[in-house]
Amino acid sequence: MNPLRRLFYLSVVNTVAFIIGSQIAHTWLNPMKDYKDFITKAEAEYQAHQEELREVEDYLDKKREQRLKQIT
Repeated sequence: MNPLRRLFYLSVVNTVAFIIGSQIAHTWLNPMKDYKDFITKAEAEYQAHQEELREVEDYLDKKREQRLKQIT
């Protein structure tokens, strides 16, 4: 086999192996980076839910105070 052709094939194989290896390393070493959008969305939903709970609690407190005023 021609040495230049062999060198070319080896460089192509090494490049492909490097690309595959870097993708695997990225996934193994930093798995949460891929879920950043999911985590951000979940945090936003959690904050919205907490705000709704606060609003409901405030509403119930107002109603409770109104009923106490009516009773007394």
